[in-house]
Amino acid sequence: MEFESMDLDQLASYLNRDSRELDKLAKRGHLPAQKIAGEWRFARAEINLWIEAQLPSLSEGPIDRSGTRRPPKA
Repeated sequence: MEFESMDLDQLASYLNRDSRELDKLAKRGHLPAQKIAGEWRFARAEINLWIEAQLPSLSEGPIDRSGTRRPPKA
């Protein structure tokens, strides 16, 4: 498989997120990224693995209309 790399704007488009938000996540080490020649680069395969790792936390209880996660009913 060929290594596919994305810059910040490409990643923002791929994830449908704001590039400023992703820049902050990368700076804080919350996204798999490398800085090359002063610019963030993201490997698509690593991003896909990162997304898969986030999925369990997304299923820990329903989300109400405000976007707030509610604990599961006992």
